[in-house]
Amino acid sequence: MKTKAVTQYLARHAEPEARALGSTDPAGRRCDRLPSGASWRSVLVVPACGEVPERLGGFEAACLEAPGRVLVVLVVNAPTTSNPSTVEDNARLVAEVRRQSRRSDAISSNPPMSLHQLDWADVLLIERREAPWCVPPKQGVGLARKVGSDVALALWEAGLVDEPWLYQTDCDVVLADDHFSRLVDGFPNADAVVFPFRHVADEDPAVADITFRIEAKLRYHVLGLQWANTPCAWHSLGSCLAVRASSYAQVRGFPRRAAGEDFHLLDKLNKLGGVASDWGQPIHIVARRSQRTPVGTGSAVERLFQQPRQMLDAPQCYLSLRNWMARLQAFIDTQNPQSLRPQQWQHFPALGDAVAEHLRSTRAIETLSDFARRTRERGDLQRRVHGWFGALECWRLIHAAGRDFPRVDAELALRTAPHCRGAIPGAPGESVDWQAWCERLAQLERERFAHGAGSE
Repeated sequence: MKTKAVTQYLARHAEPEARALGSTDPAGRRCDRLPSGASWRSVLVVPACGEVPERLGGFEAACLEAPGRVLVVLVVNAPTTSNPSTVEDNARLVAEVRRQSRRSDAISSNPPMSLHQLDWADVLLIERREAPWCVPPKQGVGLARKVGSDVALALWEAGLVDEPWLYQTDCDVVLADDHFSRLVDGFPNADAVVFPFRHVADEDPAVADITFRIEAKLRYHVLGLQWANTPCAWHSLGSCLAVRASSYAQVRGFPRRAAGEDFHLLDKLNKLGGVASDWGQPIHIVARRSQRTPVGTGSAVERLFQQPRQMLDAPQCYLSLRNWMARLQAFIDTQNPQSLRPQQWQHFPALGDAVAEHLRSTRAIETLSDFARRTRERGDLQRRVHGWFGALECWRLIHAAGRDFPRVDAELALRTAPHCRGAIPGAPGESVDWQAWCERLAQLERERFAHGAGSE
C-alpha cells in the first residue's frame, strides 16, 4: 500500500497515535504492537466528546452487514476546559466499550490506546480525554478526526485494512445497513465521497422542528451551489464522508480546527481531483442540541433557541455566483482572458458592485490571466480554474454579494429563490412543515444532480 505521499505524511505530519502502533518486527510484520493476525476490510473513524454509550448502537447494523470485519477507530476526546458532564459521559463511553469487549489488547499507554473485540466490530479506542492528552480547545474536533484518520491511514499503509477508504462519521448517526458496501466498485476517480443524510426527530418536538429548519438551510445552500454550476455542490458534514486514503495523505489530513475541518478538507480534495456524491440510503442524523463545536448543526440549533428568527443569504447572492461561474466557463471555453475584463461584462448579467469590488481586491482577473498564459489545453485550464475557485472562494463571493443583498427571512427565501423553484409549495404566511420541506429539497438535490445541476 506504500506511496511516497503516504510514507512522507506518516513520517512528518501524523499524530503520535499513528506511530504508537509500532514498527516492523523481525518477521516483517508492520504495526507490531497489534495482535498477530489483526486485519480488517473497512475502517470507520469516529470522534466522541461527551457522548452517551447508547450512541454506539448507530453503527452496529452497518458493521454487521459489511462485506468484511470493520474496525471502528473511536477517539474519545475532551478539551482542556471540560465540564464535569463531558468528563462523566466520556468515562461511561469508555467503560461501555470495555464491557462489551470479548477480548482487549493494550496497544500503548502513552498515548493511551487499546484494541477491543466486540460482537459487531473491533474498536480501537484512543483516549484523548485526560491530561496530558486532552485536545486544545482551538483544535477540537479537527484534531480528534485527524488523530483517528492518521491511525486508519497507518493501518491501511501497513496492509492491515483492505479498503482504500477512510470512512468518517459522528456519534449522533444511524448508518445505513449497506454503508460499507457502496464504495466496493464505485467512484474509482473520486478523492472523497459524500453520503446522503436526513435528520430524524428525537423526543423533543421543539428540537426536531428547529433541526429541520437547519437542514433546510443546508439544502438551500447546496441547491444554490448546484444552480450556479459550481464544482463544489456538496454537503460538508464530517458524519457523512469517506476519504480516499492516498488522497488524504496528499492534502496532509484534516486541519486542526475546532469546527469546519470537513469543509476545508473537502475543498483541498476537490483541488486535488474531485469529490463525488453518493445517492443511496441516507445516513440518519439524530436531532439534538449541542455545544460541542462552535459551528455545526447542534450549535446552530442552540442559537435558534436563543434567537428564533432564521435568516438566509439572499437568493440574489446565488444569482451573482451563477453569473460569475458563467463568465469563468466562457473564459475556459475561449481561453481568452479578455472575456473577463470589465469592459466585456456587459455581455453577462450584472454581478453587483460588491462582487465586482471583491474580484478586484482579490486580483481574480490577474490570477485567471496567469492561468491562461501558463496553460495550453482546455482541460488543464478548467482544472486550474476549478481548483482555484473552489468551495471557500464560492463562500467568499456569496458573502461579498451579501453587502449588496442583505439576508432575508428563511421561509421567504425558500419559497422564492430560483434555485429552490418547485420544491416549496404555498405562499408566504401559510403553515410550514419543515420536515416535509427538507424531504422536498433533498429530492430536488437528487434530481438536479441526475439531470445537470444548473440547467434551469
